[in-house]
Amino acid sequence: ELTHYLAAGIRNAGFAVWEIEYRRVGHAGGGYPGTFLDVARGTDHLRTIAPQYKLDLSRVIATGHSAGGHLALWLAARPKLPAGSPLRTETPLPIHAVIGVAAIGDLAHFAKAGAHACGDDTVEQLVDQKKRVAGDKLAPFRDTSPSELLPIGVKQVMIHGVFDGIVPPALGMRHQVQAKAKGESVQVIVLPD
Repeated sequence: ELTHYLAAGIRNAGFAVWEIEYRRVGHAGGGYPGTFLDVARGTDHLRTIAPQYKLDLSRVIATGHSAGGHLALWLAARPKLPAGSPLRTETPLPIHAVIGVAAIGDLAHFAKAGAHACGDDTVEQLVDQKKRVAGDKLAPFRDTSPSELLPIGVKQVMIHGVFDGIVPPALGMRHQVQAKAKGESVQVIVLPD
């Protein structure tokens, strides 16, 4: 519901909007892989409806708030998913830019640094960490965390409110630094009020 206002603003500016919902941690089928597959399938469904609505799929921009921002980044990174991942598909719809509003780029870091506001084990449940670790602490993040899939290869803009205590600007800046280390530029906008 938080993004309905954003969607309405974009739509009122004359752009097509495809707003999708997904099963969340705690919902039947939510978490890994359900949440990710919901977002992937919902996005790929644009190909089916594009002719009817005369959509230009060469200019798709993904956006989302908080967990939705993480998933927007993840959508853009899908072509880089490792072979063998249950999240991998042959032809993911290309995302051409991402605007993350309080987006989470590094899930492993967020699990330690900020997820407590959402529940102590929210990230662990999302990536099914207990079942997927098998001696490698980063294994559950290799196909779920945008930071593990860098460079993504698309324009990324991270927007953070300076007083956001859940996903503060430092997390966007962390994503920016990680991307720069991989040869990619990420713009961070901090809203002062």
